Amino acid sequence: MPESHPSNWLRQPWKTASAFATTPLGTFLIIATLSILAFNLLIPVGTGPDESRHIFRVAGLCSGQILPIHFGFFDGIPLWGGKIPLPFARALAVSAQPIAPDWAYNHFYAQVPFGSEVTKQWLEFSNTVVYSPVPYLPAILGYSVAALFGMNVLGTIVLMRICAGLFYITTIGLVIRLLPSPGLKWLTAVIALFPAGLFEASIVTADTVTNTVLIVFSACLAAAVFGTKPAARPLLVTLLISAVMLGTVKPTYAPLAVLVLGVQQIRIWLRLATMAMTVGIAGVWYAVSNVATSGMGLMRQGDDRFHVVSSLQLSGILHDPVNYLRVLFHTTVLYGNEWLAQSVGQMGYFSRGGLAASVVTFIVACGALLLAARRLRPDTDRLWVCLLYTSDAADDMQCV
Repeated sequence: MPESHPSNWLRQPWKTASAFATTPLGTFLIIATLSILAFNLLIPVGTGPDESRHIFRVAGLCSGQILPIHFGFFDGIPLWGGKIPLPFARALAVSAQPIAPDWAYNHFYAQVPFGSEVTKQWLEFSNTVVYSPVPYLPAILGYSVAALFGMNVLGTIVLMRICAGLFYITTIGLVIRLLPSPGLKWLTAVIALFPAGLFEASIVTADTVTNTVLIVFSACLAAAVFGTKPAARPLLVTLLISAVMLGTVKPTYAPLAVLVLGVQQIRIWLRLATMAMTVGIAGVWYAVSNVATSGMGLMRQGDDRFHVVSSLQLSGILHDPVNYLRVLFHTTVLYGNEWLAQSVGQMGYFSRGGLAASVVTFIVACGALLLAARRLRPDTDRLWVCLLYTSDAADDMQCV
């Protein structure tokens, strides 16, 4: 066939694309993009874990409500939350139903929630008002752009979801490219492709940024500690930044920053400063937001709402740490199969499109791996890594 034949013009680009698709970065980008898109389009708004309350938190932050606001009592329990545009409150009020309706049939989603004439309503969201603004930055970007163009409620929420997914894909993709070891690249890609993680990256939640920071921190730490060659400066800088962010996304993760002390390539004063900064930021935010935990009981039903007292839980741990460890071990041994399955298979409150989205995610994963089979077959390690992901996805399908 002559070299000028049109088929020859496409042969090299196809080979390049095919080779990229079978790399850790290519496999992650393809599966993550298609899976997050499927979840984004098929999961009804508000059916993710506490998604409505996370949306309220974003709306409050964009209105300047940074710290928890106390605005009343219900049955003796303090109410913590903020003033939210009424269209959001009306559109998402249905999400408390056992089976959420399809958002396409909710006319409140067509209302525009922006403008000085829009009425605002006090709403309680004690469990999300304690989060710092940092894990909501992608959603805040989407909300701000939607406000700039005067989008309706549905468009605003979808745009917030898209921004969260782009942040997850872009950040982890850059880290995979940064890692020096092919094996670590594949391991990071597989962990980032757990279906539950992809689901949370497709809804409005603080967990999207939290999961991303944890994956970045873990991958960079593994490369710096276990790598056969000295880690590059960009990787070490990324490690330090992610360590500091641990204290901003969730204070309970701040103690993980102590692991930075094991990275000998970083000067000791910088390691100590990073750890101190992480713990300090977490401590400051905990001090100013912990008051809102007094309203956590509203997340329970009946008399159980009066049994959620965070101060008593904390004092119990501090005064009897041995009993705490005993309970933790007891729970892990007896219920390990349940929390492990939920940690990788919990994909929200399924209704209508939820199950369909999980099916699409599994099909996309298998399809991508089949396309890469020829390149993966000679490499046993890569093949087993991909099979691990496929079996995990299949297990998640059984969970739903």
